[in-house]
Amino acid sequence: MNSQQPTPKKKVNTAGCIVSLVVLILFVWMISVATDDGAPPLTKTQQDSADRREYIEKAFSSWDGSHHELVKYVKGDLNDPESFEHDNTVFWDLKDTVVIMMQYRAKNAFGGVIRGGAKGWALPDGTLIRYSHMND
Repeated sequence: MNSQQPTPKKKVNTAGCIVSLVVLILFVWMISVATDDGAPPLTKTQQDSADRREYIEKAFSSWDGSHHELVKYVKGDLNDPESFEHDNTVFWDLKDTVVIMMQYRAKNAFGGVIRGGAKGWALPDGTLIRYSHMND
């Protein structure tokens, strides 16, 4: 008296599965293309140069490009260290030392804003060896 009727078998939508698989493959391919910049791998010399530049740049602010130690010493020489505003910094890697040139603005003893410059010599790890003001 238990008359159970056989449950109908569900049809598998093969067309839907194939479309889903194709979409997934396209998605994975697009991600791999987007992350591949197409550039050939770097040579050892190029990689060493890139690593060295990255090592040197750790001594500079990622926000404004200023050299942390040079700013600290220049601020120590100013009449109003709080008025210091960094304008621009460039550097040259000379293997043993890094030459740094920085331009800034700050208030003088009379309260007027002046432009100043400083030149520094640092080790590749960022340790400042010496510096001088360029407007002296």
